[in-house]
Amino acid sequence: MKNFFGVMFTFLFSLTSHAVGSKTYSYDKYLSELKAAPIAGDNEYPFFDEKAAAMLKPKLNIEAQRKIAQASELSEKSMSTEAQKIIQEISDIDSTDNNTNAAEELHDLIQNYSKPKKYSALPTDAQLIIAQLASLSPFRGILWRIRPYFEKARITHTAALTAFKNLAANLRWSLRSPQTKLAFRYISEPYTEISEVPAVIDTDAKFYTWLLNDVNPHLQTAAKRLNAIPIDSAKPLVWDNRILLGPNTFKDGIDRFKWVGEVERMMLVASYENSISQIYFFGSYSNHKFIELAKELGKLFGVDSLPLPFMEVQGVTLKQYREVIKNSDFQNFGTRLSTCTYSDKPCMELSYNYLLSATERMYAAWKTAQKREGNNIYAFNTNFAQVDIARGDINFENIRSLVKQRTMLRSLATGEPAEFDLPAFYKTPPQDLKKLLPTGFDEKKERTKTLKVGATSKTESYRNYFYGSPQTWNHIEEYKTFLPKVASSDDILQAGRVLTHATFGLVRIPGLNLAEQ
Repeated sequence: MKNFFGVMFTFLFSLTSHAVGSKTYSYDKYLSELKAAPIAGDNEYPFFDEKAAAMLKPKLNIEAQRKIAQASELSEKSMSTEAQKIIQEISDIDSTDNNTNAAEELHDLIQNYSKPKKYSALPTDAQLIIAQLASLSPFRGILWRIRPYFEKARITHTAALTAFKNLAANLRWSLRSPQTKLAFRYISEPYTEISEVPAVIDTDAKFYTWLLNDVNPHLQTAAKRLNAIPIDSAKPLVWDNRILLGPNTFKDGIDRFKWVGEVERMMLVASYENSISQIYFFGSYSNHKFIELAKELGKLFGVDSLPLPFMEVQGVTLKQYREVIKNSDFQNFGTRLSTCTYSDKPCMELSYNYLLSATERMYAAWKTAQKREGNNIYAFNTNFAQVDIARGDINFENIRSLVKQRTMLRSLATGEPAEFDLPAFYKTPPQDLKKLLPTGFDEKKERTKTLKVGATSKTESYRNYFYGSPQTWNHIEEYKTFLPKVASSDDILQAGRVLTHATFGLVRIPGLNLAEQ
């Protein structure tokens, strides 16, 4: 029970650091490709709010009072025949190299059970399986479809192959099962659709469109379906972990079966909503020359790692980072796209709506999880929620307040205050994310210190480990939308610290996360 999208998006993003884009791919060409593919969306999505939380509260209270399950309640007998059948059908797919149609068989299974009429007739525990499994569909053959990114240069192709092989090796080592190999074959092997080979993803606009118009709708469908699954709080659903690890695992039965209650369902839906929010945010800004920028940043970070632009910097100075991203070649990267709208709503507004819904769900789930009897029978072990309830309450209250409204937060470590207005950031977003970058840095590469050695003195030099760290910002006004009281560079640095301390590092705002590094 894990949101597959987050893992895949991070992996695909890191791979682009090895890619070389076409120098003839103009910004006008990029924009024309975007206009040819209008943004997809869902006007009937059931966002979660305080009213929904109030309606759900009685069920959550029942779940919080549920006693530890008897062994008979956590067994295959508690699962529907249809759920057992789906798990068996997945297990029956021969994922070895002897079966050249393994990926096709998995896809056919997903498509068959995902049909609206077929899906609606399934029992709730079977729906829980299919709703998640179907979100894998847009990733079918994705590693093959993006090959053109990597074959434009020999060194690029070699690096990509190495990354693919490492992923495959890590999957088979950490999750050595037929299902793991089957999933990897599904995302990596070529395929045809209605006797035609699907279009490759070989431009920034096509990568953008794939995320916004293929991945996002599938995630929205999964979230809606999971949200609609009725769960009896007095008798939660039973989940069989063999669906992930195969039929030859959990021989002693320990940890094989888990309960899925409202807490698990809400956390799962929230994870999808968070991914949808990230995609809409990504779509709000230009990714033109994304590949070339990734390549240049990759030279700083190394070929095996690449952070999300504007989000984090590790291993190099922020000064170096800024010099690359502010290069005139990337003047359009990170600029606001007015074309990203759905039903006359800007993508940033949609991004915020999903973020707020995810936050409210997680808050409600947290409040219930801390009250559930501490045990390991649920998919989410409530013992973790009860380790430090007081600190958890503070973090969740801060996160909820930050996302919902203009609010004052204080650092749990230093007591420093900072006022934030995150809703305003989404309502009136920056026109160019690059303007959030600092402009002044610690320029001293080395420092000196005079040491007394007996009757004499000796001056020693040593490395300044703060070299390249941010000190000043010329575009203070760009921050005032979501930092209403900011008046100086010191205020930006303080806000970055407060955000990390008050939310336990769980909230990330482009630009502001860089302020603390």
